[in-house]
Amino acid sequence: MTAGPPSEALIALGRVGRPHGIRGEITFLAYNRASTLPAEVPHLRAADGRVFTVKRARRSAQPGRWILALEGVGDRNAAAALTHTELGLLRTELPEPADGWYLVDLIGLEVVDLEGRPLGQVEGVEEAGDTDLLVVRRGEGRWLLPATRPLLVEVDGEAGRLVTDLPEGLAEP
Repeated sequence: MTAGPPSEALIALGRVGRPHGIRGEITFLAYNRASTLPAEVPHLRAADGRVFTVKRARRSAQPGRWILALEGVGDRNAAAALTHTELGLLRTELPEPADGWYLVDLIGLEVVDLEGRPLGQVEGVEEAGDTDLLVVRRGEGRWLLPATRPLLVEVDGEAGRLVTDLPEGLAEP
């Protein structure tokens, strides 16, 4: 298991887009397009401490987008006031990840190869179609690491490292 963010840290799941209709529904742009969490959680939190009960959630026709009805957001003006607001959950409210880690857990970890040679440090995540990519900084350069097994062999949050098994040349900035 990784060290990851503290349990009281807000893990952003996405951000509010434009209002949808006139009854207060919002579009929600999920950071993980494959996630079903917006339909599974009872509430979402904003960084300023507001908690919104999710009354209804359905997928939009656009990938990664949801239409949400939140308690207390009853008209278009209230929905518009939330535009660009990041919503998420506390770390303790997230279900256990299937792989034992979330992508956010990998940010800040040192990337090493199977022999322990340093390859850089994870500084962020990018989405590329169906594959999430870790942005790894080495010196002044950056390279992208697909966040998939078998490339990611071991995540050791206590040691602060991510062990990888990479094909020749992948770790070149």
